[in-house]
Parts: sequence; C-alpha cells; structure tokens
Amino acid sequence: MNRRKDSSWRGWVRLGAALLLAAAIAGCGAAYARSMQGPLKRLQCQDYEGALGKLEKPLGNTNKLLYRLERGLIHHYQGGFQESNRQFDKAERLAERLETRSVSREVAALLTNDAIRPYRGEELERALIHYYRALNYRYLQDPQGALVEGRKANIMLAAAAAKAEYELSYRNDAFIQYMAGLFFEAEEEWNDAYISYKDALKGYAAYETAFGMSMPPDLDRDLVQLAFMDRVSMGARGFYRTPEINFNRDIEKGEPFFYYTTGAAVSEVLIDRFTGYLKLERSDLLMDIGESINPGIDRGQIIGGFIQGVGWVTNEDLRYSDKGELLSYSPTTYKIPNIQDLPEIFNVDTISNPHHQINIRRSKAVAEPPLMLCLSVWIAVKHALSFVQNGVSPQLNLPATGEEILRRLTELTNDSKNYGTVEDSTKEPEVSMVSLPPLAI
Repeated sequence: MNRRKDSSWRGWVRLGAALLLAAAIAGCGAAYARSMQGPLKRLQCQDYEGALGKLEKPLGNTNKLLYRLERGLIHHYQGGFQESNRQFDKAERLAERLETRSVSREVAALLTNDAIRPYRGEELERALIHYYRALNYRYLQDPQGALVEGRKANIMLAAAAAKAEYELSYRNDAFIQYMAGLFFEAEEEWNDAYISYKDALKGYAAYETAFGMSMPPDLDRDLVQLAFMDRVSMGARGFYRTPEINFNRDIEKGEPFFYYTTGAAVSEVLIDRFTGYLKLERSDLLMDIGESINPGIDRGQIIGGFIQGVGWVTNEDLRYSDKGELLSYSPTTYKIPNIQDLPEIFNVDTISNPHHQINIRRSKAVAEPPLMLCLSVWIAVKHALSFVQNGVSPQLNLPATGEEILRRLTELTNDSKNYGTVEDSTKEPEVSMVSLPPLAI
C-alpha cells in the first residue's frame, strides 16, 4: 500500500467509530443507553481496559448483538485486532440468526412485550462489521483478508438494495463503498476499486441532495485515477443534427450551415533584407464564437489554429524531386512552427455574442476557422516588401519562406545577377501550389 492510501484508510477510522457508536446507541432502548454511559466515557479517554470492565454483559438476548459490536470496537482501538475480529465474527453470526428468525416468534413478541425482542441491528451496523474487520486485517498485515471483507460489504449492500423500500437507503452506503475502494486500490484490484468508487460517488451525490453533505475531496481524483488504471474511458460522445439546414442544388439556394463564424486579425512582421529571415512580432486576433461553452478551450483552439496557419503560410514548404518524390518528409526538411515563432505581443479576444440562437448552447465553430486568420501574416509580409521600392507590391508565393522572401527582395532591388536567372514574378500566380526551383547561388 502506498503512503497516500495508507494515510487515507487510517484517517477514516475515527469517523467509522463515531458512526458505529451512534448507530448502536440510537438502535437500543433508553435503559441500555444509560448503561453505556460509563464505557463510552472510558473509551473517550482511551481507557480501553476500563471500558471493557464497565461494559455489562446482557443477561438475555435483547442487547446481545450490541454487546458483541461494542466489544469488537473497543478491542480494535486497544490494538487487539484478532480478538476484535473474533467478537465481530460472533456479532455477524448472531445477526444472521436473528435476521432469519421465524415470523411467528416476532408476532408473539409484539403481542407480549416489544422490549424483549432481540435487537437485530441496522444495515449500517452490519456493514460496519465488515469495515472494522477489514481494518483489523490491514493492521494484521493480511491484505487479502481485507479484500474479502470489502467484497462481503459490497455483496451485503447489493442484497439490501434488492429489498430496499425507499430510494435513499444503506443499499449504497457511500462511506463503506469508499473504504472498500481504498482497500481494493491498495492491492491493485483496479476493477473492484473503480466499481466501489463509482458507487461511493453515487451515494455521496444522494447525500448532498438529501442532507447537504459534500463528498470527500479526494474521491473525484481517486475515481479518475482508477478509471485510467482500469482503462475506462471518462469521455462522452454524442451526435447533433443542426435543424433547418437545407440547400437546393438546382437553384443553388438554401442554408447549408448555421455557424457563420467570423474573425479578424492584424499582424506585424520584421524582415531581414539580407537573408529573407522573417520574424512575427505582433498579432491581434478577434473571433466571434457565439456564446463560449468553455473559454479556456476556445482560447486554446484559436491560438492553436492560428499558429498552425502561420506555419502553413510561412514555413511548411513541400518540395518534390523531378520524379515526384516528396523531399520534405521529416523535421530536418519540413519546418513546422515552434515556440520561437510565437509573436512577442500576442492578443487574443472574443466577441460576446449571446444572441446566436441556432446551435448548441449558442456556440459556434472554433476549431478550423481561426486558422484562416494566419493570412494576416502573409499579407503583412507582402505589405512589408512593398516598402522596398516605394509602394511596388511584388507577387508573393505561399508559403512565404525565407527563400521566397529573399527571391522577391532580389527582384525588387534589381540585384538578381548574383542569384541566377529569375523569371518576372508578374507572370506567376499570386499563390503557387508548386514550389519554385531552388536559387542558384
């Protein structure tokens, strides 16, 4: 067992004691409750021998189960784990006998004196028998014994669920399920631990609704960790069909989609006239994404799409051989953006648009559309080159790599004699889908 789990199950022992004592006192009569005042005071002072001495053995069978439960509890805190288990074993067998007691005897007891009916124990008390025995086995360095008790607790709670008459019952005792999960996880029984944690989560959710009781802060983390270890997907998948979409191909009219995402971007670049090196100094992005469902994710999508596009328009140049073989097929020949390509000034914002009514929660697409904002970088390069010759704007192929920029600088400065023959760029398309041949230096 790792240190975190070891401290977790030990830390819950005190709460378990309080629950068992409260259940025992609430379940018995007033006279028996008065007889327990002495043992309880000694137990609170950690005087375990004194508590055992003050504990009176009942003359009849009425409170015999409570007597065994209390002796098991006191021996547990005294460190007598084997004796504690022995007392809890007797309590479990007695509870089973009392549970199967004949109906005729119950009716007779009701007609004569209800106080003489043996106390059979509540579901919580019977579940805590397994809880304390599991703790005892852990202290006795018997982890498998603890796992057996955890499984017994789960079986008992499942049986109680089958006959429960009301919704919020001990049938899904969150505390017991959580403790069982801790024991299972400690022994790397991932599937059993995940099931116990999941049942505990359901139980605490019901407690919060009914009693305002919040669940332990570590339960969510434990459940996610166990889902990972047990290879259980924590994701959800759904399909949505946008209403009112239609398009008439004959007349070429209709509503093909409803997102209509729009955005704007302004970028500033710095170009080295001797090498063609490009540095993106600043970018300001603004997107209309409707009503944002998750602003953090949306911001990441906008930034990621934009930087991906920056690579597309500046760095990612596909080169082919004369035989049509791809030459730029690895990180050494195909340059993608890295952290150094981020602009020093980078502002990203969204327009608040709560009036978008069509799509899920008034949202809009935010994955691909921001990529197109990268064209602001390509246009900024073209605009920067126009200052070389008093506003003459050159043709500029995409991607605008350092080589492409240097080629256009050479043309603009009429210094192409040192770089071989270069065709007039005015005869080229604005965006070439095939890269130009390398420069002859």
